Amino acid sequence: MREFWRHLYELIFAPLMRLIAWAGALFSPTVRSGLRVRRGWRVELESVAEYWDDDRPRLWFHCASLGEYEQCRPLLEELRRLRGDAVILLVSFFSETPLRHGRWRGLADHAFPLPLDGKRNARRLLEIIEPDLFVTVKFDLWPALVWACRERGVPTALVSAAGHRGSSTAQPLLRGFYRAVYGALDYLGAVSAIDAASLSPLVPRGPGVEVAGDTKFDAVIGRRDVTANPGLELSLTGPVLVCGSTHPPDEERLLPILAELFDMLAGLGVVLAPHHVDEAHLAALESAAAKLDLPEPRRLTSLNDASEPGCFVLVDTVGQLFELYALADVAYIGGGFHDKGLHNVLEPAAFGAALVYGPRISNSIEARELANHGVAQRVRDATELASTLEKLLNDREYRQERGDAARAYCEGRSGATERYLERLTDLAQLPSISEEC
Repeated sequence: MREFWRHLYELIFAPLMRLIAWAGALFSPTVRSGLRVRRGWRVELESVAEYWDDDRPRLWFHCASLGEYEQCRPLLEELRRLRGDAVILLVSFFSETPLRHGRWRGLADHAFPLPLDGKRNARRLLEIIEPDLFVTVKFDLWPALVWACRERGVPTALVSAAGHRGSSTAQPLLRGFYRAVYGALDYLGAVSAIDAASLSPLVPRGPGVEVAGDTKFDAVIGRRDVTANPGLELSLTGPVLVCGSTHPPDEERLLPILAELFDMLAGLGVVLAPHHVDEAHLAALESAAAKLDLPEPRRLTSLNDASEPGCFVLVDTVGQLFELYALADVAYIGGGFHDKGLHNVLEPAAFGAALVYGPRISNSIEARELANHGVAQRVRDATELASTLEKLLNDREYRQERGDAARAYCEGRSGATERYLERLTDLAQLPSISEEC
């Protein structure tokens, strides 16, 4: 059956996806930019590969976007720490955003956008790279590439794999197709028993599915442990509330509550980091704060030193929220009152902040687990949000208990990186560290 699905994919699915991409480029600047960045990929990759004319193992990791790369980062860091320059590490992306951010620099030897899937592109990639291992993260499997790896004898692995009933893999009409793809893998590691149960029917005769955990916990803990102090000392006598990645629906509920909290709690500090930091939105927040008689918000970039920054800080930069969570006694995570769903809950949890968020959390299994275990507080409306924040900010022992439980949740799920590295080392048949030395 695998050959049937391969032929069907090459004749119909792959050309259809390319047609959709080209048509989308006519209307979407994002799609247009994504196609543009892939132009000349073969020439560029060949020119880089000329410097790999040695016998070092070539390990290729694929990530859909920046989020998956952050899950992959602990694997790259550990490989680089243990193997140094004895291996060549390559990273490919579906999204061009990670390429612009350049976070792979210093870890990977080269990064590139993955060309559109198809037999010809897949074979060209393997001819140029000649990988000893191909690894993809979470869910981004490219069928033609997986099958080409199988054909060429390149070991393949899917790590931190996620699956759920609502995904297309659960559709009966497509089950045969996904079996042909997932069954071609040499290793499949799932993040939880639930995910493993969802994915196991796709590999009934393959290597099976191992519950190996999620490297995102190692990533957030590792990043926490090396994060420097944000350089912002609020110099306050009371607790600090950090509101991260807030959207207008969050802010409409939060600002009136903050006005009440400032009146109620002496020494309270608030850091508000909106998801969108354009000037119009920042000015609107400042105007709304003035109307509610909130303390005048001071923009983060206006704080020239650590002295007297005020008790209400408005974050007008991008990329500093993670380190700002280090200040939090309580963290409100934005997105729970927004259609697109909740933002990252693990970042404040890793720092030991007591967690609060809105009702829409279907996109985050961690938020559901934290709420179900009584670690985090999921609120349904502004009234419940106000009472929850008041209790947490007033009761030091209570918020400390919640924060310690959130930190323990993260640390108790670490260790996936070590398990995956053991499997990947075996697949790639890497020599032992002692042999390399």
